[in-house]
Amino acid sequence: MTRRDPEPHWHHPGRAAARRKAWLAAALMVALASLLLAGCFQEPPPTVAVETVTTSMTGFARADVVVTAPSHWVIEALPTDPTLAGAVSFAPSNGSGSAVVTVIVDPAAMPRFPARFRVRLTATHRGKQYVATSGEVTFAYPDVSGIVVGGPGGSALAAPDQAALATLAAPGRAAASAIGAHDRLDAHLAPELLAAPTTTLIVGLERPGVVLRANGSESVDGVGGAATFAGREVAVRAALADLGVEAATEPFEAAGLTLVTVPTGSAVRAAAALQGTAGVGFVEFPRLLEPASVDPLRAEQWNLDELGVEALWGVAGGAGATVAVLDQGFLPTHPDLAANVVATYDAAAGGGPVGAPGAVCGTHGTHVAGIAAAVANNGVGVAGVAPYARLLLVNLGEAVGPACSMTTASLVRALQYVVNEGSPRAQVVNMSIGAAFDLGQGVRDALRAADELGVSLVAAAGNDEFACPAPTTNPIFYPAAYPEVLAVAATEPGGLRACYSHLGPQMFIAAPGGSRTEGVLSTVVTYPGPVAGYGRLQGTSMAAPAVAGVIAMLRSAAPAAGKAAIEQALSATAIDRGAPGRDPEYGFGFVDAAGAYDHLMGPPPPPEPSDDLILRVAGYPDAILDADGLFTLTDALPGPLTVQAGTDPNGNGVLGESGEWFGEATIEVRFGAYAPDAGNAVTVTVAKVP
Repeated sequence: MTRRDPEPHWHHPGRAAARRKAWLAAALMVALASLLLAGCFQEPPPTVAVETVTTSMTGFARADVVVTAPSHWVIEALPTDPTLAGAVSFAPSNGSGSAVVTVIVDPAAMPRFPARFRVRLTATHRGKQYVATSGEVTFAYPDVSGIVVGGPGGSALAAPDQAALATLAAPGRAAASAIGAHDRLDAHLAPELLAAPTTTLIVGLERPGVVLRANGSESVDGVGGAATFAGREVAVRAALADLGVEAATEPFEAAGLTLVTVPTGSAVRAAAALQGTAGVGFVEFPRLLEPASVDPLRAEQWNLDELGVEALWGVAGGAGATVAVLDQGFLPTHPDLAANVVATYDAAAGGGPVGAPGAVCGTHGTHVAGIAAAVANNGVGVAGVAPYARLLLVNLGEAVGPACSMTTASLVRALQYVVNEGSPRAQVVNMSIGAAFDLGQGVRDALRAADELGVSLVAAAGNDEFACPAPTTNPIFYPAAYPEVLAVAATEPGGLRACYSHLGPQMFIAAPGGSRTEGVLSTVVTYPGPVAGYGRLQGTSMAAPAVAGVIAMLRSAAPAAGKAAIEQALSATAIDRGAPGRDPEYGFGFVDAAGAYDHLMGPPPPPEPSDDLILRVAGYPDAILDADGLFTLTDALPGPLTVQAGTDPNGNGVLGESGEWFGEATIEVRFGAYAPDAGNAVTVTVAKVP
């Protein structure tokens, strides 16, 4: 037997040398590949950042930003309003490597309201550009603080009624069962509503002695006239129980309606069963509404200048009147609204208070509420048309859906809440919402119920955002087109009709709504957050609450005046625009608050005699000083500022007459460099005038 070496090739000298050469070649190739691969590895991106040391430049014109960059960089400003780009400069504006840069703002080029900008850093490193942007910086004119000492002492402003600020409770809804997969939705139900777990049907019940028809007509019912509303409402619940559909009903007897909330998948089946129920006149599916605003921007409150309402605030500021704002996107805690918010109600959720909004619901309702009745003379932000009126914020938007949809069911429920079984919770209702189609008999009946109780109903005429610069010819939206509702057109700065504002024979009056480039400044909520702020929007949505605010002013001045008397005062005194007389573009004309007041009340009486200390500063409305004598004036213009304080016991509007308390002081308002000028403070000493 021949013995074989199991691995003879390892012991062969020639083959072993060849193996060693091959191994060395492979090792060389691996090393070379490693070098080649190392050449393919990308260098980590450099650190490029720009950090603002301060985010609020109120009263000073310089601030520092910290630049982090590996090599050459340039820096520039990104203002919210592009026209302000030249107002912000940098020292230095370019450089190399990390540095501290000074931001320099030219106050003369800035508007007299807080302006916002960001800082953008562009760095170049090895042929590539890297960009970093800072957080937002706010620039504003100086705040002047002061104190009044001596004299008789001021009386504190009336404290708000804390009990009145408590949110009103509302009944809840029964939980909905699972959606039935076999049911199909009615064609009138908008696709946006398909994802909602429940649908609220609007059911018209025949009133005793009257039969309702689907087209809204009525006829005498001699046979069924003995049936009561309550009995027919019971019949509705019984029909749903027989159907096996879990439902919640909300009777609205004043309007002859009941709202029936059922699982969305069972909505068609429930509607068919109810339509065949004795005592039911009609069944309607909710129809989709939308806000009537256009694009968000920033601007000054030119609308108050054109309305001229401040002169009436002493006698008609809205005190005692409540404006119900039916909308979506509310921030009830906004610091310029909270003191006037008497209650909130979530009509979309079936009741309960309105919580902080989600981003899906936007800011529309917050902006509208601020136009109507933002708090005035509080040292914060803006002022509303009727700054002493109460606000009832009623949410229509379904926060659980992807689009925060507003429906006619929510609108009916909102009106039911306002009507409050015949004791209205508000004297004025603002609806900056609408649709191009009729909203159904249920909405019409709910509006009639409010109208019959003397509630003033105001709505936006509607916008055509694609019309401009040519004026739109689109007809007025609903609910503004209904005869129970005052349709409001929008005007641009200067008082001419805005190109987007709808028109029609139902138009009642016009008010500031803004142009494509200059909107109406009011309260807003920004996201992520929600965060309270200020911004501008334009649209008939902004015009409607201005009219609602004027009506609240008139109702506060003349609580006994009826709805018809106030509407007649508005129509008789409106400033005629367009074709002579009432026309489809402006209605009776541009709203004239002072003219309507004079028509309703006669000329304003002189101020009431007062021993309170009055603070008077040119450019600001007069204010009654609190007992502590402290005050703050926001956004003061640089230059001489004279502050007066005194009493006016004879009520003639003149401070400092013989026997009255009076004092004044003048300071030079200045910007600081890196901090507010310490000299922007004033003490007014009040002494008895001989």
